Amino acid sequence: MVLAILYVLLAKFAQAEPPANAAIRAGNHTTFGRIVFDVPAGTPYKLNRVGDTVTIEFPDKTELQQPPRVPRNVRSLKAAAGRAEIVVAAGAALRQMRIDGHVVIDVLDPAAEPPKPALAKPPKSPAPEPPKPAPEPVAVKAPDPLPQAPPLPAEKPVAEQPPAPAPPPPPPPALTASGPIALAATPALPPEGVAITVPFAPQTAAALFRRNADTYVVFDERRPIDLAALRGSPVFGSAIVRELPAGTLLVLHPPPNTGISLTRMPAGWRIAVLPTVKPARAIPFLPVDGHLDLPAEAPGTVISMADQSTGATLLIGTMRRPGQAFQSLRRTPEFALLPAELGVVVEPLADSIALRPVPKGFQITGGLNGLAISPPTQAMEAATAAVHLTSRLKLPAQSTDALMQALSHGIVAAAATAPQARGPKRRAIASTMLSLGMGAEAAALLKVTAEQDPKEAASPETIGLAAIAALLAGRPADAGGIDDPLLSGTDEIALWRAVKQASLDEQSSPAAASFAATLPLALVYPPGIRDRIVPLAMETMILGGEGAAAKRLLAVAGNMPGLGYARALLKQVDGDAPGALAALDALAAGHDRRDRSRAATRAVELRLAAGQLDAGKAADALDRLRYAWRGDRQELALRERIADLRQRSGAWRVALADLRAAQADFPDRAPAIQTHLTGMFMSLLYSDAADALAPLDLVALVDENADLFKSMPDNEHLQVHLADRLMALDLPARAAPLLDKLAHAATTAAGRATFGARLADLRLTEGDAAGAVAALTASAASGLEPALAEQRGIVAATAKSRLGDAAGAIEALTGLTGSRAGDARAAAYERAGNWRAAEEALMQLAGTAIPTTGELTDVQRQLVLRLATAAQRSDDRNGLAALRATLDSRLGSGPMADMIRLLTADPVRAAADLPRAEREMGLVRGIPAALAAFKTP
Repeated sequence: MVLAILYVLLAKFAQAEPPANAAIRAGNHTTFGRIVFDVPAGTPYKLNRVGDTVTIEFPDKTELQQPPRVPRNVRSLKAAAGRAEIVVAAGAALRQMRIDGHVVIDVLDPAAEPPKPALAKPPKSPAPEPPKPAPEPVAVKAPDPLPQAPPLPAEKPVAEQPPAPAPPPPPPPALTASGPIALAATPALPPEGVAITVPFAPQTAAALFRRNADTYVVFDERRPIDLAALRGSPVFGSAIVRELPAGTLLVLHPPPNTGISLTRMPAGWRIAVLPTVKPARAIPFLPVDGHLDLPAEAPGTVISMADQSTGATLLIGTMRRPGQAFQSLRRTPEFALLPAELGVVVEPLADSIALRPVPKGFQITGGLNGLAISPPTQAMEAATAAVHLTSRLKLPAQSTDALMQALSHGIVAAAATAPQARGPKRRAIASTMLSLGMGAEAAALLKVTAEQDPKEAASPETIGLAAIAALLAGRPADAGGIDDPLLSGTDEIALWRAVKQASLDEQSSPAAASFAATLPLALVYPPGIRDRIVPLAMETMILGGEGAAAKRLLAVAGNMPGLGYARALLKQVDGDAPGALAALDALAAGHDRRDRSRAATRAVELRLAAGQLDAGKAADALDRLRYAWRGDRQELALRERIADLRQRSGAWRVALADLRAAQADFPDRAPAIQTHLTGMFMSLLYSDAADALAPLDLVALVDENADLFKSMPDNEHLQVHLADRLMALDLPARAAPLLDKLAHAATTAAGRATFGARLADLRLTEGDAAGAVAALTASAASGLEPALAEQRGIVAATAKSRLGDAAGAIEALTGLTGSRAGDARAAAYERAGNWRAAEEALMQLAGTAIPTTGELTDVQRQLVLRLATAAQRSDDRNGLAALRATLDSRLGSGPMADMIRLLTADPVRAAADLPRAEREMGLVRGIPAALAAFKTP
């Protein structure tokens, strides 16, 4: 209904945009006069100076109102429609800046203009002696409430300013002195990074932090740096160096989506720009007896400098070794601790604040009565902190009735405004909608506003509100605008960035730390916002390691709705398992559907951890909760957890089937689920669990998941193990189709050859010689391991021999020299009836398989019997005589020995041979019985 009213009223009126009035204010300061033009935020302007005449031009519709007086260093000021002409004192310097809806021009005294520094010369030619730089302000806040910008030189026109807020003015160019230090660019250790080395002394300490789009590197040694070697570098070419009273400042502008790393090297400090930077260890925040301790290893000295973007004084605690920093924003009535990537950065808000190094780190002290901070255990700390936190978006905090009334009036006012001027009013309406908790409606309105008004689309406030609307609507993936660098600098933006992180990861440690510092802001939001983000923040703090801060803020929150689950989590973290279970069971029986699902799930996990449930029963209990909450990351996490518990209980097939079903139901998360699925299948094949499965279960499980081999890392050992396991099953009818599927699913030639060899062997065992040859042909590959090549050659020779292809069988064994290959070669000759070749192959085999002494074993006697048979069939009397002479005494007794003696016996030539012939006839009569117990290969 609200949206319908909004769209009807917004389209009702279309009138011309009225002229914008802009007041001109003037004021005097100690060393300069100031002129302020109060124009709407984002109004473009163009500033130009010729001699002592300065002109500033605004759009034609801007009506400039003449100021009552002219300020210091200004001879005259004339204002007309959209244009002002200013005549300044001779030699006066200008500096200009934009702050929200104000364009500020300062006219400096001629003597206040700093001397122009000399640029650094290349090392080959001596550099001229530079003028002494102006001293930096130290620990004293400037009396000017607005930040200062660099002066504009005379006779230099200034380009037209863009509608968006101007970026912070750059620091002055590099200074040089005698003996400049050259920066030597060196390759970074990560191949994709770029680095330089600053050759400071070994005892020089450093600090690293960001301010808006700039990255500051501060060294506690005052030395000039020559940047000539960096000219032309796409990464470090824009670097600027500035000497401080007690140190050196290097300003860098790294590319988007990169980070800066400081490393202590023997040659100095290495500064590297990398795609990802390992976060430093956090420096603790410890209030003690009226001062604040910041424990750190290897502290350096403290450097004072002016913030290049705001003009505020910063106290920089440097470090002699990298790896430690105070990373989160914490603000008190007297000072602010700013986030850093190395060291400590303090912005004093009171004149009595001092930062000093101590043996165990740094210490912040106040006046005679100490710092005005309460011990961290007092609940009132969180309640009072919100007063000192900074905000930017100014979300209206009123009662629901007042907000609804403001929404109605805002819609009417926007509808009565000209189309091109509706952007700010629409943004105000969206802010009211957000305060009412109408995230989806605000998102839709802001989308329309951005599409129809380019200035609003580029406005940081509009970008930030659209991101907050996406977060309140439950769409954190659409809230990327909250990370816009133009929004940085306030506690409110840090809070909403933490909300985004926590929405994507409820255990995020950075989000928990940010909530601990900024959540008091959320406690004073209207209920439509507060009740949505405070429970999330409390839960993230508890799960992310900020339990103490969560406990303090829970006491402040009192009976605010939605905090029952956070209180149950806090009991669990504190070790009160019975109390946590009681609280979770109460929530599971409550009316809130999401809390019911989460509480019941965590209660099962607690009982599993306490040993009250085993993995199988826990999986069954969670499975009954599968439909308690549907359609987001919570349901997916539950289903993956059920699959893991099924795996632990040995129900591998059910676990894999559950993950496949989840993959089909969550296509946007399919790659991550596929990784989980593949890992589970690989753990089954690598472990002994596969051997414990019933044969039919293993065959079915592998058959259902054969496609996973395509996404598994190449592992021939695993493929051989699985193929042998399937071959060992007494299920040839089930194993053969599965081996065929695995051969087609294998991702490597070796894998296909392995499964193809096992399939051919299985078909050969079942009497399907043609199928064996087909399996080998389909999986043929070159460059195989010798053992696999030998196995495939033997199976191919056996299969072709059975098919009557003696030549093909012999060809398949070409190049194979092992005993198994020799046996297969002899068998192929035997099957083809080539007894002479068979005898030669068997003779070679016997030469390596039969020892020179001792009685023969059954296997050896079998080989001799085959050899004697081949010699007999080839009518090799000499060979038979040699066998009889060398082996007769070693044959032993038994049917096989008798058969060998019969085959190798001399023929009957005279009457004296008749007794021997009679004995041989007795041996002949025993051959059928021997053949019944033994089959020649």
